[in-house]
Amino acid sequence: MPPVPRRDTSWTIDFPPIAALAGRLLGLTPDQVAAHSRWADGLAHVWTPGRGGPHLVAGLDGGAYVRESSFTAAELRAAYMAGQRSDPQRLAGRPVNHAASAVAAMIGVLRGEQPTTATPVGPSQADLEALVGSPLRATTSDEIAERLRSRGDGAWLLVGIDRAEGPGHWVLALLRDGEVSALDPIANTRRAWPPPNADAVRWWADGEPLRPLPGGAGDGSGRRRAGSASYGAALDALDDPASSAERLLAAGHGLRDSFLRFEHGIGLLPPDAFAVMLRAYRAADAAGSREAALTWVRRAYFERVDDLAAAAAERIDRLVADDRDGEAHVLRGWMRFNGWGHRQDVPASVADHETAAARGNADGHFELSVLYGTGQGVPVDPDRAQRHLLAAADADHPRALYNVAASHATGRGLPHDPARALALYRRAGERGHARAAFTAGIMTLTGEGTAPDAAAAGALLLDAQDLGMDVEDALGAFAPPLRDRALAAMQA
Repeated sequence: MPPVPRRDTSWTIDFPPIAALAGRLLGLTPDQVAAHSRWADGLAHVWTPGRGGPHLVAGLDGGAYVRESSFTAAELRAAYMAGQRSDPQRLAGRPVNHAASAVAAMIGVLRGEQPTTATPVGPSQADLEALVGSPLRATTSDEIAERLRSRGDGAWLLVGIDRAEGPGHWVLALLRDGEVSALDPIANTRRAWPPPNADAVRWWADGEPLRPLPGGAGDGSGRRRAGSASYGAALDALDDPASSAERLLAAGHGLRDSFLRFEHGIGLLPPDAFAVMLRAYRAADAAGSREAALTWVRRAYFERVDDLAAAAAERIDRLVADDRDGEAHVLRGWMRFNGWGHRQDVPASVADHETAAARGNADGHFELSVLYGTGQGVPVDPDRAQRHLLAAADADHPRALYNVAASHATGRGLPHDPARALALYRRAGERGHARAAFTAGIMTLTGEGTAPDAAAAGALLLDAQDLGMDVEDALGAFAPPLRDRALAAMQA
């Protein structure tokens, strides 16, 4: 059975080495990797935002396959499963070209201009619109074909394709000898229209469509909008009185995944999609799903949906009555600590975290390590704080791992043990803690807790950078000789 991320988390939290590799190969930040990706069947599919950029599939074997946006998600996954892998060094010297640059070059050819070469960086949509002389409008594949036929042989249109998963794509629709075809210059193909592998959820073309789009096809007049398959599925589940808890929960998760893929940022989700997601979770909760109950309360709390604060407090109070893993107690502890839904009550928050910790919850242990260490809601008790911190670290809580590593590195609170500190920093880095990866890199470079290893140090520092840390800025605090060594290790 393929590994799966923990529920209601981004896969990047559970598989940080894969996320770091994807970010490095595609030039994305950690937030972009989380937002423009999907985990399925033990594989991560990660793509560049917008239309025309490269995307990849990566797995637990440490390999990745990077291709142009002409590949669909299904095609890329199939190629990876068949054994296709990309060579990172070759990619660095010869990056994947951008579909927008190839389309721009083909427009020049159609106009009889001197051919140009595609490049890894493509023109923006605004640049393409300026090139063709008109803005893109939402349309359908049928309308594109009809419009070309109305213009006569040789007519062409710039076409943008949005997908539910993966980068969008750019092609040209051309009428030649009475037949409409799709010119895909990045793939060097000419295929019947519409292209069979378009995998499109929304079509765009330059100029005005022949007629307004039908309601629900992207004009904002209907509930079902093109490109929002998860939104439509959620509404269908909510409209069906026979929907099961499982169907409603899946509908909520479908919208959650759409947000992770940043579909709201490219216009594929309507403004009320978040509210519909919460409605789906709450309906699944009413149908008996505990997972849905915890999910909607958690999302409402973290997004501070104040209209639901009272309902969330009432629901979490019922959830703690049967809370084997302590998750509900941790969530109520946060709510009580911050005064959201419940009145602010720090001692009561401590009690919730105590209950969660007693049930083996790592978050509960970590919160107690902070509360006893700082004296919030309880007297300061360094011994109890340390016991809870060590228990959280034993459960692989990344912040706890970092704090225990720091204690071993400095000898404050725990025996001075650089080798143990380094091992824990590395472990925390593997769980997504950027500062831990950075510290492990510096220790490996200087030979603290291990033999000096510039190559391994450079890899750790790059991991920290991929996890969102401004490594160059952080190195500014070090003496120039060490800073220069670290930068050289990263560039080697």
